[in-house]
Amino acid sequence: MRFIFLVLYFLSLAKIGFAADFQAPDIKETSALLDKIEQTLQKGNATAQNLSENLKTVNKLQAEINEEKQQRAEQLENTQKKLDALGEPTDIESAEIKEKRKEFTAQAEVLKSQVAEIDLLNAKIEEISALTLKIRNKSLLDRLSERQISIFQFKAFGSALARFGSFIGGLLKAPPAWYEALDAAHRQSVKDNIYKALFIIFLIGAFSFGLSFAIRRRFGYRDCALGPSYRQKLRSAAAMSFALGVVPAAVIGAFLFWLHTATIFENGNLGILLKLAALYFLIFCLIRAAVRVCYVPRCGNWRIINVDDAKARAVSRAFILSAALILSMECLLHFARLTASEPESIYALQILGIAAKAFGLLITTRALLREPLQEKETAEDSLALEAKINLLTTAFLGVVILLSLAGFVPLAEFLLNRVILSLLTIGGFWLLDKFLRFAVHRLLLFKFWRENLHIGARFLVKTEFWFGLLLTPFICFAALIAILSLWGFSTDIMLHDVKNFLLGFDIGGMHVSIVSLLLGIAAFFVALFLSKRLKQSLLRGNLSKIEMQEDTRASLAAGISLIGFIVAVVVAFAVMGGSLKSIAIVAGALSFGVGLGMQNIVSNFVSGIIIIFERPIKIGDWVVINGQEGIVKTISMRATLLEAFNKSAIIIPNSAILSSSLTNLTYNSRTGQVEIKTNVKYGADAAAVRQTLLDIANETPGVLTAPAPSAAFENMAENVMQFSLKCYVANVFEKQAVTNNIYEKILEIFPQKGFEIPNVPIKK
Repeated sequence: MRFIFLVLYFLSLAKIGFAADFQAPDIKETSALLDKIEQTLQKGNATAQNLSENLKTVNKLQAEINEEKQQRAEQLENTQKKLDALGEPTDIESAEIKEKRKEFTAQAEVLKSQVAEIDLLNAKIEEISALTLKIRNKSLLDRLSERQISIFQFKAFGSALARFGSFIGGLLKAPPAWYEALDAAHRQSVKDNIYKALFIIFLIGAFSFGLSFAIRRRFGYRDCALGPSYRQKLRSAAAMSFALGVVPAAVIGAFLFWLHTATIFENGNLGILLKLAALYFLIFCLIRAAVRVCYVPRCGNWRIINVDDAKARAVSRAFILSAALILSMECLLHFARLTASEPESIYALQILGIAAKAFGLLITTRALLREPLQEKETAEDSLALEAKINLLTTAFLGVVILLSLAGFVPLAEFLLNRVILSLLTIGGFWLLDKFLRFAVHRLLLFKFWRENLHIGARFLVKTEFWFGLLLTPFICFAALIAILSLWGFSTDIMLHDVKNFLLGFDIGGMHVSIVSLLLGIAAFFVALFLSKRLKQSLLRGNLSKIEMQEDTRASLAAGISLIGFIVAVVVAFAVMGGSLKSIAIVAGALSFGVGLGMQNIVSNFVSGIIIIFERPIKIGDWVVINGQEGIVKTISMRATLLEAFNKSAIIIPNSAILSSSLTNLTYNSRTGQVEIKTNVKYGADAAAVRQTLLDIANETPGVLTAPAPSAAFENMAENVMQFSLKCYVANVFEKQAVTNNIYEKILEIFPQKGFEIPNVPIKK
């Protein structure tokens, strides 16, 4: 409780501090700044960076003026309340009242004018956002529609291939050219230190390999035959990540640092080539480590991702080979651009890079869609989903390569890169979703919740379920935003619109906030949970010590539940930003509806609320309502659905349940009573008959020993003696089976005992 008060106190301080720091924007200055931004956009010379900066400025201004609008609207509402309090003007009102009316009217007019000016600024901001989006789209389309050399331009295409050959030759000549460009002193230094440098590199490589081997041997996948726990898998995965990724990355990073500090590589292209090669090799090592740690191609028992061995090996090989090809071509293209190579060479490298990415995507897709060896049953003349995806991927890659050969290299690169990045984004968010679910699951398994907070396992299961249910849309929305951003959509505009939508928007004269609604719903359930805990605490604590009748205690508990429900509704309205006036409006609307003939609907609605919270019946109960017998399947706000034993559905209005008596055979527990009546002809020993019935009950499977079975000699009829047997079963749904077993044993054992059963109907 103290923690809650502290949180509320600090929230109030934060709100006060925000209110103190907030400065109302000057409307004229804001309008002038927006005009300046609009003029800059209309000139058409804004860069991508300028567009982003202008958009951030516009979004910030919109947030500020909307805050100002909200304050002005609140002031206008307060002023209007003062005018309403003064009433209609009369001839006999005092001069002071007239002066106040005039003052409040002038204030209201000024506030209305300011609100109108802010609305105009919002309209201008929307125009600027639309213009920015238009400029961005045009810039993207212009860049993608740019055409370069086509394969059909044979002479130019052949020249590009020749230039590319010269570029490769230049790469091979880079070390000798670098050495020739050195002066005599540096040449001698290279000759003197080359073997020392190679020896040091060998020592560093040997040390890193030894360290990696020791880590893998000590903490890695030591035994493929045993089934390790998930904690052991994670620990070994972390160790293997360090051995396969961090250690090589540290060595390559040290080499990169030495290249940046060494002055001997400043002349020529060899230094640039070595730096780029080291950088891309570092990235390759990290990717290779991540793939091997995730799929563990050689030790399936230590695999974190649940796939078969053959698929794990195929996917690992495909990922590593694709990464090697793509990073190699990217390294060469990066080198060509840094060294200002000829455009024909860059064009050829772009074509080869597209081919490498297409090949990598193709083999990776086929590896991911690889099925186990057993054949799947498919409809005749139909393709499996995996085959359709493979065909679609192949067709897409063919189109991309044709576009690149036709000269539309930027468009082909854009499509291929965005598809690859989109797939990687989906995979990354999928892994994030799995990791968060696993982390929450492991967190909820701690004994701390049950031992210290006394939270039951059922509540923890519900918590995990609701967390997963809320996590899925959040992950999907984040992935969608990331993918749209990759494809060139203005996600900053979308995020700003989503933010405005969540924080509030106006419908007519009413301000609606999605965040407030969600917080209100959360506050309602939290308040309801606290009221239930308070009721349980009272019933098990202080009230349990007071002597009172059971029905009085039940009525008191129902009253506490009703009060808790009302308090939860009021708290929810308060968090949503509503007031008692809003509750009065809702109540008035319900009253109006009742007056128009909605008595039955409202009666069933209220009865449904009472049934849900008082719980006279629950899902799965065996009940008898107005002669209708069945199992409760659903309880809605209007009606309750029963499933009869002949599988027919019985729909009963909620008001009928509360207005009539009902029999709930499983209200407190599922224990049920079985009553057997039988007749025996005169001449039999009554005590022996009773003992035989008890023996039959005790030997029948499913009959409880506590409460113990009981048998009674009930009546002496005209021709028979009437006996009854009462026993109990743990599950009332097994009552019929136990009854059948007892009757069968009576028919079997009574003749053996000499008890004659007459052909007389048994009176029930």
